[in-house]
Amino acid sequence: MEEIKRKNSKSIKDIPKEILDQLNNGELESPNLVEWFAVDQKKMFQNILAKINRNDYLESILAYIEALEKQNVNTVNDAIGLGILKKTIKQNDSELLRIISKHKSDSVKSWATYVIAINSGLKIREKLEQLTIFSANKYFGVKEICWLAVRKRAMRTFEKNRNNKKMLNFAVLCC
Repeated sequence: MEEIKRKNSKSIKDIPKEILDQLNNGELESPNLVEWFAVDQKKMFQNILAKINRNDYLESILAYIEALEKQNVNTVNDAIGLGILKKTIKQNDSELLRIISKHKSDSVKSWATYVIAINSGLKIREKLEQLTIFSANKYFGVKEICWLAVRKRAMRTFEKNRNNKKMLNFAVLCC
């Protein structure tokens, strides 16, 4: 689909339907916070899984989302990341993380940041190394979500190791 030329919308109601449809289908990056919040993460998730032939992942991951006490962009992204991590481990599907990491949509890339940040099989250094590609993204949302996804987890590691000089130096570099 050809990308539509557009001005940045100042409110969600100002986003043309064609743009919103493209955002929800993962065909556009959201250039500002207004469009970022306008994306229906669940709808986009369903659309993306259908496009990449992972419909069998849908039911259990949507159940994680529905079980959330509070649903907002960040909690839904976190639930999607957790669900993808669990399903890819169970299905031995190493390809899915590569697919979503390189996706055109900033929202989809954000799911990848959560998959990496949540992965307890990775040490904090490994997580930060894998997240480097997202911190270099041209769109604010991916950078912000990248930091948001790993921040609490990184701080827990730094707190546990605050007497470790190497870890302290690493923490200073990261923050």
